[in-house]
Amino acid sequence: MECKKIITKADIEFCKEAILEFRPNLDPETVVNQVLGMINQKEFELVYIPNEVSTRACAFISYRKLNLLRT
Repeated sequence: MECKKIITKADIEFCKEAILEFRPNLDPETVVNQVLGMINQKEFELVYIPNEVSTRACAFISYRKLNLLRT
Protein backbone atom coordinates (compact mmCIF):
# COMPACT_ATOMS: atom_id res chain seq x y z
CA MET A 1 0.00 0.00 0.00
CA GLU A 2 1.56 3.25 -1.18
CA CYS A 3 0.24 6.75 -0.65
CA LYS A 4 0.51 9.05 -3.66
CA LYS A 5 0.21 12.81 -3.77
CA ILE A 6 -2.14 14.26 -6.37
CA ILE A 7 -0.30 16.57 -8.73
CA THR A 8 -2.00 16.41 -12.13
CA LYS A 9 -5.52 16.58 -13.53
CA ALA A 10 -5.21 12.88 -14.43
CA ASP A 11 -4.51 12.11 -10.75
CA ILE A 12 -7.72 13.89 -9.78
CA GLU A 13 -9.68 11.97 -12.42
CA PHE A 14 -8.24 8.77 -10.91
CA CYS A 15 -9.68 9.80 -7.50
CA LYS A 16 -12.91 11.37 -8.74
CA GLU A 17 -15.14 8.44 -7.77
CA ALA A 18 -13.79 8.35 -4.21
CA ILE A 19 -14.09 12.13 -3.85
CA LEU A 20 -17.71 12.09 -5.02
CA GLU A 21 -18.52 9.19 -2.71
CA PHE A 22 -17.33 11.26 0.24
CA ARG A 23 -18.72 14.56 -1.02
CA PRO A 24 -21.91 13.74 -2.99
CA ASN A 25 -22.93 17.41 -2.97
CA LEU A 26 -20.14 18.27 -5.45
CA ASP A 27 -20.93 18.52 -9.16
CA PRO A 28 -19.37 15.55 -11.04
CA GLU A 29 -18.90 17.78 -14.10
CA THR A 30 -16.81 20.42 -12.31
CA VAL A 31 -15.19 18.63 -9.38
CA VAL A 32 -11.92 17.87 -11.21
CA ASN A 33 -11.34 21.50 -12.17
CA GLN A 34 -12.45 22.66 -8.71
CA VAL A 35 -9.89 20.42 -6.98
CA LEU A 36 -7.19 21.35 -9.49
CA GLY A 37 -7.79 25.04 -8.81
CA MET A 38 -7.52 24.49 -5.07
CA ILE A 39 -4.26 22.55 -5.49
CA ASN A 40 -2.81 25.22 -7.81
CA GLN A 41 -3.46 27.89 -5.18
CA LYS A 42 -1.01 25.92 -3.02
CA GLU A 43 -3.36 25.89 -0.06
CA PHE A 44 -4.79 22.42 -0.59
CA GLU A 45 -3.22 19.00 -0.94
CA LEU A 46 -4.67 15.58 -1.62
CA VAL A 47 -3.11 12.15 -1.08
CA TYR A 48 -4.63 8.86 -2.19
CA ILE A 49 -4.18 5.12 -2.00
CA PRO A 50 -4.86 3.20 -5.22
CA ASN A 51 -6.79 -0.06 -5.12
CA GLU A 52 -4.94 -3.36 -5.51
CA VAL A 53 -5.07 -3.29 -9.33
CA SER A 54 -4.47 0.48 -9.62
CA THR A 55 -7.70 1.23 -11.45
CA ARG A 56 -9.05 3.82 -9.00
CA ALA A 57 -8.45 5.35 -5.58
CA CYS A 58 -9.79 3.34 -2.67
CA ALA A 59 -9.03 6.05 -0.11
CA PHE A 60 -7.92 9.66 0.01
CA ILE A 61 -7.23 12.46 2.44
CA SER A 62 -7.16 16.18 1.81
CA TYR A 63 -5.54 18.82 3.95
CA ARG A 64 -4.47 22.42 4.06
CA LYS A 65 -1.24 23.75 5.45
CA LEU A 66 -1.67 26.65 7.85
CA ASN A 67 0.88 28.95 9.37
CA LEU A 68 -0.27 30.55 12.60
CA LEU A 69 1.50 33.09 14.71
CA ARG A 70 0.81 32.82 18.40
CA THR A 71 2.03 34.94 21.24
